[in-house]
Amino acid sequence: IRVRSGLEEILSGGLAVNPELLAECIVFDTWIGNDDRNMGNIVGEPERVAGIVRARLHAIDFEKAKVLRGIGVIEMGMIAPRAYWPNEQLGRLARGTGIPAAFCERVAAVKEAQVDGAFEALLWELRDFDLSWREAAVKQLMRRAAEIRRHVEEVWQHGS
Repeated sequence: IRVRSGLEEILSGGLAVNPELLAECIVFDTWIGNDDRNMGNIVGEPERVAGIVRARLHAIDFEKAKVLRGIGVIEMGMIAPRAYWPNEQLGRLARGTGIPAAFCERVAAVKEAQVDGAFEALLWELRDFDLSWREAAVKQLMRRAAEIRRHVEEVWQHGS
């Protein structure tokens, strides 16, 4: 059973199997323009590690991501870097985390065909979904991926 309650205790008590998810999620949210990260959209899944029950964290709820909603480059550029830092309690828990350099490199290395393929898969799942903005979104994601480290440094500077 995935749980949302007790997340603060899991993170602050060192009970997360993958505590790096929080910092990586900030990078991913910065890349796709998701300014709605909060405690309600991180869930923990119980996992037994060396006889101790811990929690594997998962990020959910990306539907407010600006790039994935067809928002243009100019509008994206107007969003303050601080907006990508998690809200309220989750933002406080994220303070002190460092920028995950390896994850930034993974985002920067994403190929256009991979991004376009993800949109193609979405079209297969949601056949009647309007993706007229797909080409523009792919280009914007590729531009943001190429500059992800700069974007993330701005987020950390204003958020942490």
